[in-house]
Amino acid sequence: MIAQSRLLEEFEGFSIWEIGEDRAIETTQFVFEIYLALFSRKYQWSGEYEKMSADDRATLPYSTLFAALSREGSILATIRLIEKKNDPLPIEKDFGLDLVRVSLEKGVIPNRIFEIGRLAKNPLRIRQSGIPARNRLALVDELIAQSVYESSQESGNVWAASIDIEVLGLLRERGFQFEPVGETDTAYLGSPTTPVFLPVDRCRDAMRDENPERFLKYFRPIGVPISILP
Repeated sequence: MIAQSRLLEEFEGFSIWEIGEDRAIETTQFVFEIYLALFSRKYQWSGEYEKMSADDRATLPYSTLFAALSREGSILATIRLIEKKNDPLPIEKDFGLDLVRVSLEKGVIPNRIFEIGRLAKNPLRIRQSGIPARNRLALVDELIAQSVYESSQESGNVWAASIDIEVLGLLRERGFQFEPVGETDTAYLGSPTTPVFLPVDRCRDAMRDENPERFLKYFRPIGVPISILP
């Protein structure tokens, strides 16, 4: 992780940043508050901040965080990548998985393995921030695109995630056809959550063939800013 947060791109009403150590704790608090507000209503979840905080601190050296910020600098939405190093990823510990083994069973010799997590947004803050309505849905897409770019520059890379079932549906709608690799936990960090897996190369090839516009959005050529693509 970088030490100081840095601006990546600017849009009408918001900007995309790579979050550094200077705002890492704030980012964890933001995600927790979003989860708590949503899942306490839907599933009567009382919160597990200590677990979330401990996981985030432990994986900080191997994490890349992206956030959409308002003009005033407040966090509107986030996403996090954790690269597998020597220690098990949170998904491996919590769901009893070995992602190297899973990869090999799926016919993939893994190069780099990334866990995607902490995808969260604050709809009220987004509305209040003055972002034009036409740009509000694009905000999360820009975070996803940054994460894809960060983790898809080599062949053989793999994505894994423990995803809330509604977020899983959102990602599949966008062409990320994650497949389950374990049983759904009905109350993992507040909501029904499924451990899932997706080889980056397979996703890239399928999206290129099935939706070229989306392919250009997420798998843009190295060095080409997202904002200048269709």
